[in-house]
Amino acid sequence: MEPPASTVDMHATAGAALIGLEVTLLVYSINLGQLVVYLRHTRQDGVAFKTLIVILWLLDSVHLAFIVMGFWQYAITGHGRIHGLLRPTWPFIAQVYIVTVSNLIVHNLFAHRIWKLSGGRKLWPVVIVSRFRYKKVP
Repeated sequence: MEPPASTVDMHATAGAALIGLEVTLLVYSINLGQLVVYLRHTRQDGVAFKTLIVILWLLDSVHLAFIVMGFWQYAITGHGRIHGLLRPTWPFIAQVYIVTVSNLIVHNLFAHRIWKLSGGRKLWPVVIVSRFRYKKVP
């Protein structure tokens, strides 16, 4: 049985989530501007590297879409259903996988850059990649 809606104050929680969503959208907009400037003005990076950057941006876009969908399900679709807040919705679960793939790409790009800067020594990428804490997603 659900507790009465009057005993739970959701205004502060929903307001904080909405502010967080707005800040996320602002940072995403800045990120999109940086992507456009990078693609237009950077000539020294190869096509493969630029493709990975675009893939990272696409993953970031999907991640943001899942955040908005999850917020919509909690704030609009599930408004007033307190027990609905106890279980994560599928967009929040799916975004974990998107972030994991994105982090894997970023960490490997970072290790590759360090390897190039170290003159091609094989030990550095192994050390760097071994320091990443890859965890199995539940």
